[in-house]
Amino acid sequence: MEIYEKVFSIKNKYFERVFDTEENKVFFRPFSPIFECYIPTNKESKYKFILDQNINLEKKEFKTNKDLKNFIFSQETLQRNVYGILDPIYNRIKNKYFGLNISFKSRIWYLDIEATAPEGEGFPEPKEAKFPVNTIQIYDNILNKKIILMTKSLNNPKLFYKKHPEVILKIFNSEKKLFLAFFTLIEKLNPCIITAWNGDFFDFPYLTNRAKNLGLNYRRLSPLKHIEEKEIRGEMIPTWEGLYLIDMMRAYKKFTYVARSSYSLDSIAQIELNEMKKVEYQEYKSISEFFNKNYDKFIEYAVRDIEILYELDQKLNLMELIRSLAYMMGINYNDTFGTVKPWGIFLTNIAFKKGLILPKDEKHKLKNSISGGYVAEPQKGLHEWEISFDANSLYPLLGMQAHNMSPETYIPEEKLSKELLEIRNKYQRDEDESKFLNEEVLDEISKVCKKNNVSFGTNGFFKNDKIGIIPEIVKDTYNTRKETKQKMLKYKTFKSRIEQELKERKEKIKNEN
Repeated sequence: MEIYEKVFSIKNKYFERVFDTEENKVFFRPFSPIFECYIPTNKESKYKFILDQNINLEKKEFKTNKDLKNFIFSQETLQRNVYGILDPIYNRIKNKYFGLNISFKSRIWYLDIEATAPEGEGFPEPKEAKFPVNTIQIYDNILNKKIILMTKSLNNPKLFYKKHPEVILKIFNSEKKLFLAFFTLIEKLNPCIITAWNGDFFDFPYLTNRAKNLGLNYRRLSPLKHIEEKEIRGEMIPTWEGLYLIDMMRAYKKFTYVARSSYSLDSIAQIELNEMKKVEYQEYKSISEFFNKNYDKFIEYAVRDIEILYELDQKLNLMELIRSLAYMMGINYNDTFGTVKPWGIFLTNIAFKKGLILPKDEKHKLKNSISGGYVAEPQKGLHEWEISFDANSLYPLLGMQAHNMSPETYIPEEKLSKELLEIRNKYQRDEDESKFLNEEVLDEISKVCKKNNVSFGTNGFFKNDKIGIIPEIVKDTYNTRKETKQKMLKYKTFKSRIEQELKERKEKIKNEN
């Protein structure tokens, strides 16, 4: 099976990075993009407009974006609606790959570099990249090897290899040759993800700018020899097109949902792995002195950096989470750091599988906004016989799922029956819902809703004739979560039992001896 690892464009040309699961190899393939939209038709069609499924739609395909734009302009000039515009990158994923069962490992490099500044020069700035890169450290998850590219020989290599038999040391007599070897390694092993701690603001720009300063063809950092840079917080952050540069610190902040007082790798290693990150070097005044006076230990320090990155990811599964989200939603790995875009594309893909097409743009905004959930004012003071309970997944289950809340199930005010409109005017205009939270009112609302086969949500009615897309997603996600949690608890029980048995065996052996 072929599955995408990345779909992207370079100067209006479109490519996909593909992993062949039978050949177990990666290749790049150009593809012809499809620019498409949907327009109303009088014929019966498998495509319907999501907000009004009485509208049949037919697909229109174009070879260029210019042709699509010209067509849209002509339709809008004639005051005709156009639906379902999607970027060709996500169109490709939707049409060719969305919904496939994914089970393969992408090649991931856990990367760190050392660029030591001379005494008194301060910390190396990635924007300037004026100090030499002394080592490039890589942990390759497929080879399960640590590769260290370095510009200086060890004093006692036998002792080092005895401690670190899994490390491959490559020594070069110049920084330029070190970089050329790094370029060749990228070309030969073709990593999908290169991740580093604070990589966006140090490792990735430093390597890019240092290669430029050395007069090298820095574009060789990209498998397709194309590098773009984007300014973020005053720094130019590079993209080595054809692979992903993922800042693990950014991923940690995004997906662990906890605030830390410090995000240094030292601090996070202590919290997550219960150990200090670094090889100690307090006896030296600076990292530069450490490098110059005890190089063998300095390389151990460099190796430990990438070990910690790998161990953190083994525990937290950040890279695998990013990959899983991307394949679930039908997006690229780096899109998972967004909020609106991944969910928008995910809903587009789910709807498309049902033959439902989303609006083209903001023209389909609701005339009346839907208010948020009602929050009652607390009744202050001492109370007797109170009870507190935690409803399981209250908002998604009792809100979206119980009321079938979804874009295509919402009934706009102009389409409400006279009976429903009366209920809306009577009870939904005033946002103080406490006035209506009594048995008589709720009974009246319930009877009308049951008669019309609708649910009554905050400031709106929702059809109940078939389950909506969002409630369906919520249900599937919640059920998967429950199943996964049950498996996790079984695993923990099994693990605890094994650990106890091992402990008892050790005690028995100890007593026998």
